[in-house]
Amino acid sequence: IPTTTPLQQLYLLNSSFVQTNAVALAKLAEPPLAGSAEVVPDRLRRLFGRVLQREPTAGEESAAQRLLDDVRMTDQEAWLLIAHGLLASNEFLHVD
Repeated sequence: IPTTTPLQQLYLLNSSFVQTNAVALAKLAEPPLAGSAEVVPDRLRRLFGRVLQREPTAGEESAAQRLLDDVRMTDQEAWLLIAHGLLASNEFLHVD
């Protein structure tokens, strides 16, 4: 099973390059029309499709919804965190 070392993972979580790309990725997953009502799964599917080339599992959708329901952060911050997490995931870094 491919994995990353702790130092590699820290780089991915703290790298300005990865953070910049997470911001761009989160923006790409925004609804096509400003102000359009869109359900979370559609936006999440766009993120997963772009990064991991697959749809999110029910568990992943549930985890994303819990993050979006967190009152301590804005939706924009939550989507940025989701995008950053996908870019730092082992599944993104290693091809089967």
